Amino acid sequence: MHPAAREKFLADMLVERARPVEPDKNRVEHRFCAHCQAEATRIEKRACGLARFRRHGLTMFSWQRFFLVVFASWMLALSARADALIFSDGDRVQGTFVRRENGKIIFQSLRFGNLSVPENEATVEMTSQPPPIVAPMPSEAPDAMEIKEDVPPSLYDQILLTRFRRKVEDGIVQWWEPWTGRLAASTDIVHDAKDRSVFLAEGRVRRNWAKDEVRLDARYEFREENNIKTVDLIKGTGLWRHDLSTRIFGSYRPLLERDKVNSNGFQPFPYVLLQQQVGVGVHLLRRERIKVRAGVAENFFNVWAIHNREEKSYEHVESLFFEAEATLPWRITITERGVWYYSLKDATQGWENEFEFSKKLTDSLSLGVRHEFRQNNPDQRVQDYERLRFLIGYDF
Repeated sequence: MHPAAREKFLADMLVERARPVEPDKNRVEHRFCAHCQAEATRIEKRACGLARFRRHGLTMFSWQRFFLVVFASWMLALSARADALIFSDGDRVQGTFVRRENGKIIFQSLRFGNLSVPENEATVEMTSQPPPIVAPMPSEAPDAMEIKEDVPPSLYDQILLTRFRRKVEDGIVQWWEPWTGRLAASTDIVHDAKDRSVFLAEGRVRRNWAKDEVRLDARYEFREENNIKTVDLIKGTGLWRHDLSTRIFGSYRPLLERDKVNSNGFQPFPYVLLQQQVGVGVHLLRRERIKVRAGVAENFFNVWAIHNREEKSYEHVESLFFEAEATLPWRITITERGVWYYSLKDATQGWENEFEFSKKLTDSLSLGVRHEFRQNNPDQRVQDYERLRFLIGYDF
């Protein structure tokens, strides 16, 4: 029996027993006290209420089920309406597509806010209609304001200056927005037999066109052991790669390096190195996630002594280079570049290699490990090195 029906049955029994009866000489009269009568009334009201709710299907459990179904339907509707930003490595971000602008996808994500991603790194899966683009009326445009003849000269100059400033700001934004980059830093402080402290900071920007790629890197590295500077290095590199055809490309890579504490030999030799590499290569593999290139180049080395500018050297050597870039799942990127130098004039050779492994934790934060190696530079006084660095970076 249902609880509501059982309570109704008990209430009826209590009321029936509490009902007044005619006096009988042969029967003893039984009556309930006032407390039992009140208890019977309370049970009867509750039983009637439960029966009424049960009859209309509005019990507490049905209300919970009703709200649960409504909430689940609302969440499913929201998830069905959300767009998806799919990165080249397979990662998906839910949100709303806003627009495409200057080769970038503007996307409003549910977890990370506004995102600006190059079109060659992600695609948009549309599940809702994009918001309409409303153009301002001619009277609302800033450049459409008419300057009346009775405007004071000071106000006239201010209006012209405001227009010029807006054009300059818009031009800077349009020029800078397609660039992507990273700011990274690394530090190491050790106190053991020797007190060592190492600091590294670098910045990198990059931009791609249809047939061109430009990249600029800048780095500062400082090392100290027992309060004696052992490394004080500033290094800047650049790259311009131009596709001559679908498989052939040309490249120009300059490098400027200044080391104030070079102690590669017995005698310290602080120097400034200018290296220029002009080469031509071929795309061995050119897919969305894997790129492999190889080629030949001519390298020009100019070295100047910092303390004696008249002490300088010049060399040019031939080289073979190899470059690889791989984008793996889980937003992992691996890059490597190796160069083998060989001088046809002196029959000498040298090596240079850079390997980097990076993992993006979020859209802006990344971790990386880099290994660098250089040996037998054409000028033997220039420092050889082998370095392993752990970097934390901010991507923009």
